[in-house]
Amino acid sequence: MDPSQIEKVVQAVTGWGAGLFVIGCIILMFRSTIENVVAGVLFKKGAELQLDQTVLISGRFARLVRVGVLKTVFYMENGLDSKMIVPNSQLVQLVLEVRLDQHKVKS
Repeated sequence: MDPSQIEKVVQAVTGWGAGLFVIGCIILMFRSTIENVVAGVLFKKGAELQLDQTVLISGRFARLVRVGVLKTVFYMENGLDSKMIVPNSQLVQLVLEVRLDQHKVKS
């Protein structure tokens, strides 16, 4: 191989590697956003919950108000009325209990 061909190969490999490095940095910068979006989509597709359904979270009744791309919103009903905003990536850590009288199974 002559030196000009070697130089072209080195430039091509360097440019390709730099592109991968930049893409990797961008993915790392938006990692939490990407995790929230994926978790929100999976929660919407796989959950048996509907909007405005009452669930039990840590012994408190809550109403599912909104499932967004990045976060899910519950209105807590026992005692102090409050709004609980949960990032979608943390939904797996919640233990949700569904009241059976509201969750009817179709025969």
